[in-house]
Amino acid sequence: MSYFPLMIDLDQKQVLIIGGQKTALRKAHQLKQFGADIHIISETICDQLRSYPYEIRSVKPSDICSRYDLIIAATNQREVNAWIAQMCKQERILVNVVDD
Repeated sequence: MSYFPLMIDLDQKQVLIIGGQKTALRKAHQLKQFGADIHIISETICDQLRSYPYEIRSVKPSDICSRYDLIIAATNQREVNAWIAQMCKQERILVNVVDD
């Protein structure tokens, strides 16, 4: 499968990051620089991510919704990231799976 690098205006766009450790933190800091409105869902969360709106819980299918302009799958579990990507594709939501 070939992938096309994409530029997107993230200013005031709703972005969901699923994951709460170093990889998610790195993505959050990058996205914040471009004006994204970031929300985080994770079963555990590092202290540095607590400055963003967050929920400590497992991701649910209902979280993958058109409310978000972009969803970042940044968990430490490849199978969870793959599930998130598949759900996003079904809902036609732009998704980025980190490190994959």
